[in-house]
Amino acid sequence: MRAQFKAQYRKLYKNPLLLNVLGGVAANALVAVCTKFYALPLWMFWLVLGTSFGALGMWVLVARKKHLRIFVAMAAFHRKQFFADFLLHLLSELAKRDIDAVVKLPERDYDPTAQGLHFEEIIDQMHDFAGGIVVPVEAHLRRKEILGFASRVGKPVVFVDAQPFQNEADYPPNTCFVGFDNSLGGQCAAEAVVKLLRDKGVTVPNVLVIGSNVQTERQQSFIQDLKRTFPSAKIELNEDGRFMREDAQQIARSFLEDSRHSGLHYDAIFCTNDEMALGTADAIQMLPHDCPDQFNIVGYDGIPEVQRMIDKGNTPLKNTIVQSPAELAAHAVQALVEMIEKGESGSRIKLLRPKIFRNFRRNEKDSDSAPRPKKAFSKGGLTEGRSEQEETETLERKGA
Repeated sequence: MRAQFKAQYRKLYKNPLLLNVLGGVAANALVAVCTKFYALPLWMFWLVLGTSFGALGMWVLVARKKHLRIFVAMAAFHRKQFFADFLLHLLSELAKRDIDAVVKLPERDYDPTAQGLHFEEIIDQMHDFAGGIVVPVEAHLRRKEILGFASRVGKPVVFVDAQPFQNEADYPPNTCFVGFDNSLGGQCAAEAVVKLLRDKGVTVPNVLVIGSNVQTERQQSFIQDLKRTFPSAKIELNEDGRFMREDAQQIARSFLEDSRHSGLHYDAIFCTNDEMALGTADAIQMLPHDCPDQFNIVGYDGIPEVQRMIDKGNTPLKNTIVQSPAELAAHAVQALVEMIEKGESGSRIKLLRPKIFRNFRRNEKDSDSAPRPKKAFSKGGLTEGRSEQEETETLERKGA
C-alpha cells in the first residue's frame, strides 16, 4: 500500500499542471474554512485564488518556451583537433539560440559501424528531437544507409564536412549539406605550392601527395591545377593516409627513405589534412642529416597547432588551407534552424570558401616586394586572413 502511494506521489510530483490545480483547490478550501470559523476577510480568499491561477499561468508560459533539442552525430573527435574545435563552436552556437544537443561520439574515430549504431539510437529517440546535424563517416561508401537514415528520421538533418550525395537532386527534402569546397581547397593548395616552387626557381618539380580515400576532391583538384602550371611535374599520389598522423608518418618515411637511396628529392609535399601534415613533418625529423627547411609541406584544415608552427618558422610546414570550424558551425546551425522553422532549406548544398594561411614574415624576408601584412582578424579563434592581397588571391581565383 505504501509503495503504491509513493508511486502515485511521484506521478503527481512530475505533473506541474495537476500540482497547480490541486494546490489551488486546497488553498481555497482552507481559506473558505478559515473564513467561516474565524471571520477572515473575503479579500484573502480572492488573493489566494488569484495567486493560484497566476502560478498556473506562469507554468504554462514556461512550458511553451521549452528548449528545442537536436542530435549531433560526429565522425571523429578523440584525436582530431578540427572536429573537437568544430563541436565546441557548434555547442556555443546552439546555446546562443537556447537549443539543447545530444552528442553521439564514436569510440574510435571514423568508425562506420559505430555511426550506424548511433543512427539506430537516434531513430528510436526521434520523438525527443526537432532535427539534427551529422558528420558522416565514409559517406561515399554508405550513401544507401545514409539515405535510409534521413528518410526514417523524417525531420531536418544537416550533413556537414563530407558530402553524402554529389547532386542537389539526390538529397531528400528534409536534408541539406554545409561544408567547405574541397575542389576550391585543392586549388588553394596548388596555388600555395606553385608560389613555393617559383620562389625556389623550380621548373620541373617532384611532388608527393598524401591523401585519403575520402574527400578525394582535394587531391584531384590539387593535381589538376598543379599540372596546368607545371605540365612536366612528377607527382606521386598515396591515398592510404586515412587522415591519421601515424599512418601519414609511415607513408612519408617510406617515400623519403626510397627517395634518398634513389637520389630523388621531393620539392613539395601536399597532405590533405593537417594531422597527416604533422605526421609527414615527424617523418622528416627522423631523417639523418636533413634540414627541415629543405622541404615544403602544405597541409589542410588550418588547425591552431599547425598555424603556430608555420608562424614560428624553422619547420617544413609552410602553408595550410584553412577551413574555419567556427564558420562551419555557424552555417550548419543557421541551416538547421531555417529548416526547422520553414520546413525546407533554400539550397540543398552550401559550400564555404577555404583560405590559404602563410607565414608572411618568412615571405617578407624572401622578397622585398612582398606586401606588408595587416593585422589578422579572427573568427571563432582561427585566423582567416592576413592581407588584402591574400584575400584577393584566395577568393578571386579562376573557377571560384
